[in-house]
Amino acid sequence: MPYVVNALLTYNDKPCHFSLSCKMVAPMILGNNVLSYADCSNEQALDNPTLSLVTNNNLICLHQDPLGDPCKPLRRLDYLDILARPLHNRYVSPVPV
Repeated sequence: MPYVVNALLTYNDKPCHFSLSCKMVAPMILGNNVLSYADCSNEQALDNPTLSLVTNNNLICLHQDPLGDPCKPLRRLDYLDILARPLHNRYVSPVPV
């Protein structure tokens, strides 16, 4: 489950964690109050980085890929693991971790 509202994650950690969760096909359950972002007349709500992250169309499409296979280990290089997720259109989404 992605923890994009965790106070311990930095601004740069949140997109990495959320995109990895999408590629691992983790359940998309948000533990924050999304209604606080729903007021579109509020300028601050529209510029919220968490809202733009969890509504990112590319990441959602990646998560909802019809094939539904999660990432698998591809290679290990010293301190870097390379994971790959097969997609329904025969493309592969690489994940350096």
